[in-house]
Amino acid sequence: MSGPDRSSDTGSAHDAGPKAGEPAHKTTAGFDPDEWLAWADKLKANGETVTSTRAVADGLAPSTTTAKRRLHTLRREHPGRF
Repeated sequence: MSGPDRSSDTGSAHDAGPKAGEPAHKTTAGFDPDEWLAWADKLKANGETVTSTRAVADGLAPSTTTAKRRLHTLRREHPGRF
């Protein structure tokens, strides 16, 4: 007795890395890393501190929780900029 024919399978949930044409990581809706980095650079240039509260006040995030999550990601990916 043989199992189901899997010759047409295109992959599994365990495939590593992005597929051709896909970005290396997904961004969440409304999250533009370049916009956040420009905002952070502007604050730093003015001697101000980059905070989640400031991100909400400046309209980059709808809540401090979202801002904290996004800032964490950016700080991890761009450690020298913060």
